[in-house]
Amino acid sequence: MRIGVHGLNMGVAATGADTAALARRAEQLGYDSWWTGDHVVVPTPTGPASATDPVESILDPIVDLAYVAASTERLELGTGILVLPLRNPLVLAKQAASLDVLSGGRLLLGVGAGWLEPEMRAIGIDPSGRGARVDEYLDAMTSLWTDPAPEYHGKYVDFAGVVSRAGRRAARQAGPPGDHLHVSRPRRGERRDDACGRRPRCGPLSAVRAAARHRGRGRGVPRTPRGPSPLTAAPAAPAAPGWAGAAGDLRKRIRSIDRIGTVGRHLEVFGPPS
Repeated sequence: MRIGVHGLNMGVAATGADTAALARRAEQLGYDSWWTGDHVVVPTPTGPASATDPVESILDPIVDLAYVAASTERLELGTGILVLPLRNPLVLAKQAASLDVLSGGRLLLGVGAGWLEPEMRAIGIDPSGRGARVDEYLDAMTSLWTDPAPEYHGKYVDFAGVVSRAGRRAARQAGPPGDHLHVSRPRRGERRDDACGRRPRCGPLSAVRAAARHRGRGRGVPRTPRGPSPLTAAPAAPAAPGWAGAAGDLRKRIRSIDRIGTVGRHLEVFGPPS
C-alpha cells in the first residue's frame, strides 16, 4: 500500500516556505505522494453551493506541484482532482507534460468533471455539458501526448497541424491502466469509461474492474460517510481518532484496508508544519 498526503495546497500551506517545509517533511517521513485539490474560484458569500470558505487559500494545483517538485526528490505529484472542464486542454496538456518532464516523471494527473455550478458559470462553462467536455478534452490531450501528428475534431476542441513540444515525450505506458487512479464521474448520461492516471495516459475503467474481480475484491471500495445520510438524515458515524506519525507506523494501522481493494491511501493533513 502506498500512502500520500492530500489537500495541502488548500489553506494549510499558504506560503512558499510552508509548502516547501511540509513537502520535505512528508518525504522524510516516508510518504509516497503529494496530492492537490482544485477550485479556480468559489462562490461568495458562502452558501449551500460553496465548496469552501472563500477566505481560505486555494493555490493552483499545477503551480503548487511545480513548487513541490523543486523542493523534493522522490514524492510523486498528484492532482486529486483537477477540474478538467475549467481548463483549455491544449494549455493543460503542455503544462502537465512540462511538469512531468521537469519532475523526472513524477506527475500523477487525476481529473474530474467538477460539480460547482457557480464556478463553472463564472468561467463561461455550461455545467450541463461538462461530461462531454471531459470526453473530448481527454481524447485531445492524449493525442497531443502520444500522436506524431496530433489532431482532434469535436464540439469543444478542434485542431490539426500543430504539435505540443515539452522536451522528451511525456506520455509513457508504465503499469496497468488505472495505476494511481483518480476519477470523478460526470452526471448520468455523460459518464466516461476512461481514467487518466500515472504519467499522462488513459486506460479503460473496465480493466480496473476486471482486475478487482480477478483478485476477489468485489465491485469497489467502501466509502466513509462525511455527513448526514440523505435517506435518514441521521448523523454519520463518528470519525476515527486522528492518526499521526511516520508513514511506516500508519501503514501498520491501516494494512487491513488493502484487503478490501485499495491500492493507495491519501491522508488529509491539517495544521502547520512541525
